Amino acid sequence: MLPSGYIFVFVFLCIYYLLQWRRRPKNFPPGPLGIPLFGIAPFAGVDMHKYLATYYAKYGGVMSFRLATKDWIVLNDIEAITQALLKQGESFSGRPQSYLMNQLTEGCGIVFSTGPRWQAQRRFVLTALKTLGMGKRSMVGIINEENQNFLSVIQSSGGKVNILSEFRKLLSNIVTNLIMGKRFNYEDEKLQAIVDHRPTSSVVMFIPFLRFIPPFKQGYQRLIASTQRVLDIISEITEEHKNSFDE
Repeated sequence: MLPSGYIFVFVFLCIYYLLQWRRRPKNFPPGPLGIPLFGIAPFAGVDMHKYLATYYAKYGGVMSFRLATKDWIVLNDIEAITQALLKQGESFSGRPQSYLMNQLTEGCGIVFSTGPRWQAQRRFVLTALKTLGMGKRSMVGIINEENQNFLSVIQSSGGKVNILSEFRKLLSNIVTNLIMGKRFNYEDEKLQAIVDHRPTSSVVMFIPFLRFIPPFKQGYQRLIASTQRVLDIISEITEEHKNSFDE
């Protein structure tokens, strides 16, 4: 048996953790806490946005929720979004740190990076987009052309088509055309692979230690493999451009 001293310390630490777990910063938006260690994860399921929407009537335009040990803020209406992102945009310009996103992006990219790295990559992206014709007819032409290709696929399908899958191909083709100068036929296996292996959200993003526990472990491994497949396709296209480059 464990000495009574160890039991006392264990019970004390559990009580202390529970008391600390329920604490939030002063003037923090209200919202559900869930259960210790997991927060609302066991109740939210796959469609977390639908679960959170059920709290709108109770908490209003600004609410919070706890996922694992982190608190998150939700903006539920246009007034709250305008106030936060437009009128106080600089205060909300940071990015949350996520183990999963760091694994997938290696801290790069303008979506999940922050600080000086984000500023440098933002300047590069803006320069590249301006070169490609951001806000000009050249970019509009690419989008319009892809829209026509999309409509042709729909019209030739005879009314039997997975509209969501084809729409994802449309978006993927626009993005690859803009950033890599490459578009795919809608039947191309590489385009289908990009659509099928697109990164998706995962509870591991918020509770990293679950990546060691089935079934989250298998889901995490599939997500990493899917992301690597997309990166491999991008590398192949990059090599094609290098080999065909003519100064």
